[in-house]
Amino acid sequence: LAHVRRLGGVVTRDPPVRVPAAELAMGVADLLQRHGHAQHAADHVRAGLRADLDRVLGTDGADDAAVVALLARTTDLDRDRVAPAVAATPVADDDDLVAVVAAAHLVRDHLGLAPRPAATDRPVDALLLPRVGDVATPDAPSPSDDPAEAGQRPDE
Repeated sequence: LAHVRRLGGVVTRDPPVRVPAAELAMGVADLLQRHGHAQHAADHVRAGLRADLDRVLGTDGADDAAVVALLARTTDLDRDRVAPAVAATPVADDDDLVAVVAAAHLVRDHLGLAPRPAATDRPVDALLLPRVGDVATPDAPSPSDDPAEAGQRPDE
């Protein structure tokens, strides 16, 4: 009664697929472009720049207008040139998206911020979606570390 019987053979799993970061970024960009999600892509570019600005300039929590003013003073660039990189303005098409990315690169260049890691610098584990059995669902009991609860003898 205290013995546990395994039903079936041992199941092996393939390791996660490793994809170079650049290839993954290009794939995501291609999907966004195909489906016309220029606004979503611009939001990602702006979020990355804002994270760097928060770290370097301490702009955490500042509104867009204050960050644009600070960037204009810090970089000696016109507000109209840096505003697309920071201000949450609507992006209707690819031309607007190119303007956002160009402004973000301009700000990064003037502040001496390194661009985001290159695609081939480090591979990214792709396809890390949970597999069946990897994640406990709220209805399913979680496995226990207690041998008595797991149906094993304590000396095993």
